[in-house]
Amino acid sequence: MEKIKYFIALVILCFSSLCVLTGCCSQSNKIRKSASDSKRSATMPVVMEKSKPYGRVIIAGQPNETEINGLTALGITFVINVRGYDEMNNRSLVHFDEDSLLRSVGIPYKQMPVSGTAYPYRPELIDTLAHILETTEGIVLLHCTIGGRAAMVYAGYQVKYLNVTPLDAMRNLESYGMWPLSMEKLTGIPMRIDKADKQEQENQSISYPEIK
Repeated sequence: MEKIKYFIALVILCFSSLCVLTGCCSQSNKIRKSASDSKRSATMPVVMEKSKPYGRVIIAGQPNETEINGLTALGITFVINVRGYDEMNNRSLVHFDEDSLLRSVGIPYKQMPVSGTAYPYRPELIDTLAHILETTEGIVLLHCTIGGRAAMVYAGYQVKYLNVTPLDAMRNLESYGMWPLSMEKLTGIPMRIDKADKQEQENQSISYPEIK
């Protein structure tokens, strides 16, 4: 009887030790994973994790100061910002001077605002993007607040300069809530978007306000 009691006690002791070791290994793995995640978040800009690459162009939201300091390491050689002047000058929205900070890390910067009726979408936006891509090397970061306006500008560039169909270019905007079209969502009827034929283009004109 004593031997049986001893054997049972030994089994319980071994099982308890195994549980403790398993728990320690699990906790150790969690600690290592947490440390790894912390290191990753410290070295990889969040804006890059949420961005969308299109060849040499990366579409993203507003990078913060820490992220901007890490852009050179990611191969970014030019930054285009399509946020409005009022947005970028409002220190409650953007707590730093993006132009000055980018100059300090050696990255050229161009602000081309898309903001309200004063700064609408217009041909010069995609023409300037095309010129920058033709005259520079490396990756161009094209950003606004969360990426929607920047993505629309790039969609226009795809249609005019890369011969992408308007339909395919618009489909790339789905993650930004711009596709399907609002009319499709309202009616439940799938629709197409395409270029007007030559005669229609001659009969229609698009007017733009004077950009100051």
